Amino acid sequence: MFYHLAKDPSQVDKLRAELEPLLNGKTRLDQKDIAKAQHLNGVIQEALRLHPAIPSGFPRLTPTEGITVSGTYIPGEMTVVLPVYAMQHDEENYEQAEEFVPERWYSRPEMIKNRDAFLTWNIGEFGCHFWENNKFADRQPRHERLHRPRVGHHRDARSDDALDPELQVGPLR
Repeated sequence: MFYHLAKDPSQVDKLRAELEPLLNGKTRLDQKDIAKAQHLNGVIQEALRLHPAIPSGFPRLTPTEGITVSGTYIPGEMTVVLPVYAMQHDEENYEQAEEFVPERWYSRPEMIKNRDAFLTWNIGEFGCHFWENNKFADRQPRHERLHRPRVGHHRDARSDDALDPELQVGPLR
């Protein structure tokens, strides 16, 4: 996520413009404020789309009787894998699939051609319950890092625009 934000400082500006009014003098966002932060949520979703936690996919066992998928019969008790990384980078599923476009998740839904291709949070009965049970905790630390330091193009550690040492990754080219 921070790679994409450092690469495109306009995204950081959008986050600051969205988060500062929600903070309204507070040091931390409330859970109700997090739900209002469309761009923050879009940034997180987009980073997870481009860099899924399990890029190779989710192995599943076909039912004993077998299954037909898109006209192809798969015998029973075979392991099949959904290639998450490939699906989430496919132009058939996402317009500008290789680009970091957080707006696709809240103001440009036409860029999502197939919502079922986003498999980061949930797939099947063993899906991740994190999304529903812990939305707030995942966003809070990232918000705090975005709000305090000036994230941008790091040209020289001696410049006024230098990244916080905690976030410093070297020059962007």
